[in-house]
Amino acid sequence: MCDTVVENGGLRSLIYACRSSDLPSLRHAAVCLMSLALFGGSGSHSEMMRQHAIEWLFCLAFHQDEVIKYFACLTSAVLSTNPELTAAVNASCTLNLVMSFVRSHSPIEFARQHLVAAFQHTCKKNASDTSESQTSFSNNQSDTANYCCENQYTGGSADWLKRLVPVMFSKQFEPRVLVAFHFAVEATLKSDMKCSHVSVFLI
Repeated sequence: MCDTVVENGGLRSLIYACRSSDLPSLRHAAVCLMSLALFGGSGSHSEMMRQHAIEWLFCLAFHQDEVIKYFACLTSAVLSTNPELTAAVNASCTLNLVMSFVRSHSPIEFARQHLVAAFQHTCKKNASDTSESQTSFSNNQSDTANYCCENQYTGGSADWLKRLVPVMFSKQFEPRVLVAFHFAVEATLKSDMKCSHVSVFLI
């Protein structure tokens, strides 16, 4: 599936999105690159290197936004476990930023104050949800057309998290530390959602 997306220009679009100054676009690009690193096979990884995704991850890792920085480092950690990409990832020096990030952040606070806040979204009210007239809706659109929905980001799926486990056995220290940090982040998110299945992966 990932190879098909890459062949159809999906990776090229993601790389192009890394040039954007739009914060939501950059955040989603960083998360998508992470998913591609996890679910993509050797072909997708090779294309990521060929299309300079590793260098773009380095650029994203220096972004002021903590979420973009985080997923850039996490993606680099995943890619570093591919023997064919280890040298390229190490040469990019993105992993050098991992320890300072982990030391300066609490996984609990990062989950609640950064990840959840970063992916909040607004929804428009459905016509069936209100008895307001169309005229009233039009005249007061800024007040009534939008309302804050539940948080969009709920953490990784079970399969997503399982694919992170092998990184815990990386020969390099930084990938292991960052993935351990991420499991603490996921545990926080799932705990807040009253969901306990993350613990299965850590037993």
